[in-house]
Amino acid sequence: MTWLTWRLHRNEVIAGVLLFAGFLAVLGYGVRGVQESWQAVVSGGCIGSQMPADCTKLLTEHHELQFDWNRLSALLHAIPIAIAAIVALPTLFELERGTVRLAWTQSVPRRSWIIWRLLFALVVTLVVSAVWAVAAAEWREHIFGTRSESFSFQAYALSPVVLIAYGVFALALVLAIGGTIRKAIPAIVLMALLFAGAQFLMATEIRERFAAPVEEISAEGERNDASAYGWQIDWSWIDGEGARLSWEEVYDTCPIRESTTEDERLACLDEHELRHYVAYHPIERFMRFQITEAALYLAVSAALLGYFAWRLLRRPA
Repeated sequence: MTWLTWRLHRNEVIAGVLLFAGFLAVLGYGVRGVQESWQAVVSGGCIGSQMPADCTKLLTEHHELQFDWNRLSALLHAIPIAIAAIVALPTLFELERGTVRLAWTQSVPRRSWIIWRLLFALVVTLVVSAVWAVAAAEWREHIFGTRSESFSFQAYALSPVVLIAYGVFALALVLAIGGTIRKAIPAIVLMALLFAGAQFLMATEIRERFAAPVEEISAEGERNDASAYGWQIDWSWIDGEGARLSWEEVYDTCPIRESTTEDERLACLDEHELRHYVAYHPIERFMRFQITEAALYLAVSAALLGYFAWRLLRRPA
């Protein structure tokens, strides 16, 4: 059964590996170019307060190169979709053409066929996703300039823990859809749309609810810099009675004119008991959020794969 599964998938797997290797080579070329430009900045003594005259040129070239390669970043979020589509394609075509029935009515039990197909697809997806996670970590560090944890959408979604879960989820989603509608290309298109929708919903509505945000109130001049907060959910104003105020309301209360000094502005804010309000998730929660999100995606994936197996077991031979 292992050999049969490999024979049916080998063309797609080999083609997918070659395409993936070529894509990684392009990304590696970009990362290496950015690394070399940064080394030129460092070796030119352009780090620190005392910089030679040609540092402006070196720094500009580095940032421009980094920006140019960063344009590819939006495409990288589609890698789990591509992996799932290539891995699932042979199975989807068999379901569409009905050739799977021949195997089921001959020497291959239906349950064994389902188990081996799922195992093969999951193993390939996990291996490729793990390789992609390593490459994505390099991309985050050199192209985004984000070596450590970050809640920014681009960096967060390209972190290793969730990347592997995304790959499994995309695979489970396309198999569940394909097992229902029995059309390969429409199943892949629908999977891509639903995957993008799930990503959007997770980033905008669900992720921030993994934990209650930390709330902080401080006077003007006492607040932390924005970089001190991991993921800022809200940043506004609050008065002495605890009512939330918009920035416009604060400016109306304490207008800033050309003749207004900083001391006068601070005195006005203090007189009206206006304070900064910020709600945020500290950076220490990064890995907790990653594990929670990955577990959520994997739980949904398990349900989808269970549905796929149940659907095929009930299907007439």
